[in-house]
Amino acid sequence: MKRKFSKSFFAMVLALCVLSMSIVISGTTVSAEDDGVININAETLASGVKLGIYDVGSYDYETGYFDLKDGYYEAADGNTSPIGSTQALMLTNDLAEHALEYEAPDAYRVIDIDGKASFKNLSTDSRAYLICQMDGYDLVKISPMLTVLPYKTPEGEVTNVSDITAKCEFDYDFDVKGVVIVNKVDDKDNRLEGAVFRFEQKEYVPDGYAEEHPDEEIYTDIYGEYVWEFVAELTTDVHGQIVIPEIPRGTYIMTEIKAPEGYKISDDPSVEFDIYDSGTVRLERDIYVADEGDVAVLTFVNLPDETSEPSEPSEPSEPSEPSEPSEPSEPSEPSEPSKTSEPSEPSKTSEPSEPSHSSKPDETTKPDEISTPSEPSHSSQVSTPQTSRQTSITSTVSTVTKESSFTPILTGEDIAKFIIIGVVVAVSLVAVILLFVLGRKKKDDDDDE
Repeated sequence: MKRKFSKSFFAMVLALCVLSMSIVISGTTVSAEDDGVININAETLASGVKLGIYDVGSYDYETGYFDLKDGYYEAADGNTSPIGSTQALMLTNDLAEHALEYEAPDAYRVIDIDGKASFKNLSTDSRAYLICQMDGYDLVKISPMLTVLPYKTPEGEVTNVSDITAKCEFDYDFDVKGVVIVNKVDDKDNRLEGAVFRFEQKEYVPDGYAEEHPDEEIYTDIYGEYVWEFVAELTTDVHGQIVIPEIPRGTYIMTEIKAPEGYKISDDPSVEFDIYDSGTVRLERDIYVADEGDVAVLTFVNLPDETSEPSEPSEPSEPSEPSEPSEPSEPSEPSEPSKTSEPSEPSKTSEPSEPSHSSKPDETTKPDEISTPSEPSHSSQVSTPQTSRQTSITSTVSTVTKESSFTPILTGEDIAKFIIIGVVVAVSLVAVILLFVLGRKKKDDDDDE
């Protein structure tokens, strides 16, 4: 009986371990539910148009029915129960009208210069997605698109990627010829010649462009990533103007890169503008002005450069002429030498006197006592540059602190995986301990028998 219980318990523990491991494995699989991708292929002329994606409900692959979220059933002719695939496709426009008016999109994407847009990191848990055009209606009409993830191809293959070809209808004049006029003046409205500008066009780029072009500066807005594509470098004429005709539809930027001589660059050197339609200009007293249609008029004001130039050095004065030297005086005649006197006769030598007794020498005086040297005065303490050093260290620490800041890279999903793995290890450890206790108990029972 005890042996049967032990075997049953051991089997239960193994089952728990297998179940725990399956949870961990399924937890890894759950992350794969967010790897769905929907690729939109449109016309290149639709570049710059924004698309929005909506999660409208779930899809049953066995029955082929859509179970829509609240609000979408009312748009689907008031249906309150799942609707079939054919009916859902027929009601796509109605669903799009409801989404655009009452719902917020889950994400945005902009059609890039290649006519493509991709929505990534989508759930593949039998979800139904609606893709709608958000702007650019005067440029193109893009029909709303309804798809599901996972996606089943016509060949029967189930995949997490859905590729859709967008239906585009253009109802505008493709031959757009807009115009831009640049006016360069000073603060007194005098026109300035010689200002240099860089003219660029905004172009949205596909995903992965930044990795393929690491040296190129990439910008981001709510619609996606884009670059400023160089068009031309232009200089203002004698009338302080630049006129660019026949500009295609798009978004552009004009940037002053060099001011006229004697002036400094404008406080706002860049101006972004859009061209939607064609336009024309006309001349008035040698100055171009807007006439009709879409004409972008940009005015840049320069202020004088107040930096003073160094004054020219004064010319050196001419050196004064040297004075003429005075004539030397005539030397005086030498005087006659005086006559030499005759020597006198020598006097007689006196006899030497007896020597006197020498006096006793004075007693030797004792030398003065050596005075004890005074203690040296304490030298003043040398000051140390402690304050400046502390300031330098503080600055360094501050810099290091800023540079060493980091952002945690563990997500909630990773933490959940670690918790589950810990549970598996704990269950396994408990099972081993219980098996050991039961084995000892069995052995003691056998010994008692």
